[in-house]
Amino acid sequence: MGPAYTGSKTTRVSAVPAVSGSYGQSVEFGYQGLRITLLRTGGLTAGAVAQIDLGRRESDDRKALHGLGNIGTSVDLGGFVRYEIGDIYLGSVQMKDVADGDKGVVGTLSAGTAVPIAFTAGRPILLGTEISTRIADSQYMEAHFASRRPSRSAQAAPLSTHAGGVEQAGLSASLIYPITGRLTLTALAGFDRLLDDAARSPIVAHKVGSANQVTGGLLLTYQLY
Repeated sequence: MGPAYTGSKTTRVSAVPAVSGSYGQSVEFGYQGLRITLLRTGGLTAGAVAQIDLGRRESDDRKALHGLGNIGTSVDLGGFVRYEIGDIYLGSVQMKDVADGDKGVVGTLSAGTAVPIAFTAGRPILLGTEISTRIADSQYMEAHFASRRPSRSAQAAPLSTHAGGVEQAGLSASLIYPITGRLTLTALAGFDRLLDDAARSPIVAHKVGSANQVTGGLLLTYQLY
């Protein structure tokens, strides 16, 4: 469950299958993409990340997005650094679209924790919380938040341009509940607030969209091996 697109006031609910896995301690893949750990020393890990973003279509909201065109599928490649101090972690991820999507660069800074609160089925129930902020360059901001509606449109919004900067800040929580030795239920909830130019965008401001972005979900995972 989440916004139909970044800045939307419409919530979209969907159910999709997902496959996740790992190879040793270095390679992980799942619904959040691919992560390859190349450095591991003490509490510090670093490596490469990749993910796919399917973009945005005018049909996601024909009124708010009319005349803005589509944003193509992004293939985002980049790197990550993470440092753990006990149950607390600090993280940074930077990615760039190398395909025909928004063509932008996005960086995320985060801090969080995941602690066991009880045990069931011989495994810990984990409660996680995280705060984060996302910073984007001008190409990303222009693709997602600038208005390029033609002036002849009766519903035309003024042309807007956006410099790079802080796009949003948020808070999220997760609960990982083992049902059996192989079956796990994960609950996710998050709130992000669009900031600065993103919040003032013609597709967000004046109740066209919403600067408040709420997400949530349930993941039912079965471990094969």
